[in-house]
Amino acid sequence: MKNEVLIKMASARKKLEENLDSILFAKISEPYGGIMKEADLPVYHEFLGICDGARFLDVDFFGFRDVQRSRLLTPDINGGEALWLYVGQILYEPLLINRQDLKLYFFSRSEQGYSEFPIKCFGGLDEFLLCYIFGEQYRDISINIENDEWYDFLQQNNYFAVPDI
Repeated sequence: MKNEVLIKMASARKKLEENLDSILFAKISEPYGGIMKEADLPVYHEFLGICDGARFLDVDFFGFRDVQRSRLLTPDINGGEALWLYVGQILYEPLLINRQDLKLYFFSRSEQGYSEFPIKCFGGLDEFLLCYIFGEQYRDISINIENDEWYDFLQQNNYFAVPDI
């Protein structure tokens, strides 16, 4: 992971821990300390080594155990587990890493199942964390930015510096 991601994650974790009310809108878990299967994506292993799951109001990243359980859902997505690692959700819709290009993709669900193709590509995990989780582009995924406590946290703590991607 990029050094800038590590710094922002550590800083946000500390600031969130200092504010007891923050549990209502965000949580960055402690790093996963167990052994991870090497067949999984190293890029997500790095993330789990920083935090074993995280919630940023509208965005959830699964911890190690939840990623293991989420494998049951990937067969319903075009390409299945061979192509996708289900790592989280945006507003309860799947956020997956493509095992071939290592980019994050967003799928939508309907009564008929998942969309055949992703509806958005966010780039790599570092890019997503810097631009969408800790950056102004979070506005693009929030459903109510005017009342979004994570966005307010970002503004109040000056996280909107332009990242070096």
